[in-house]
Amino acid sequence: NAGRRERAEQLASEAMTVESRTPLAAVVLSELRMADDDTAGARQLLRQALDAGRPHPQVLSRLARLARDEGDYNQAAELYELGLDHFPDDPQWLRGLTAAYWQLDDTTRLKPLLAELTLQTPNDASVRKKRAAIALAEQDFETAIAFGRLALHIDVLDAEVHRILGEAYQGSGNNRRALAEFETAVEVRPDDARLELALARAYVEAGRAPEARPLLEKLIARRPEHAEAKRLLEELD
Repeated sequence: NAGRRERAEQLASEAMTVESRTPLAAVVLSELRMADDDTAGARQLLRQALDAGRPHPQVLSRLARLARDEGDYNQAAELYELGLDHFPDDPQWLRGLTAAYWQLDDTTRLKPLLAELTLQTPNDASVRKKRAAIALAEQDFETAIAFGRLALHIDVLDAEVHRILGEAYQGSGNNRRALAEFETAVEVRPDDARLELALARAYVEAGRAPEARPLLEKLIARRPEHAEAKRLLEELD
């Protein structure tokens, strides 16, 4: 209620007056500022209380979250890195740092973090899926297949993972396995133009071009403007 809030703010303010780097007082006041939509005021209080040499985890966590929520992922990464250095046994810092580099699409820094997070999160398919996607983009098909299969062990109905595996198997020359993955992806997510086109191409590469035709015709009937599907269908004629 209003009375308790006023008392909490008074006590925290008095503590900050005595010592500007009083972490818990700064946390209390920052929460009150956030409740009033005063993000700038909350950030200023937390920065004032932050001691980079001996950071308080609640101060650091809230600062990092503010940076992340405002889209300043470089700043968020720096803060989560600081947290990971000082509190390596707390998984929130590894998760936060991974999320920041994920948003920055910094694959160089992201890969070892995802590998570590894979060990810490046995039930998180998204971590394995992201690592598989990075490997596929780098044409590291063996790694893409390994992490894609790990992701499917957690969520067998993820059409995007089946697509990643399909492309990885294609890249490694295993057209039979690629075709099976693309077929599963389309079964899981029917009427997805990207997946249907990938399946049609897989049919062609597997020497089963006649099976690609009805798939392409169905796609074009639904999406008459789909140039790639039209081009592939013309190549079959």
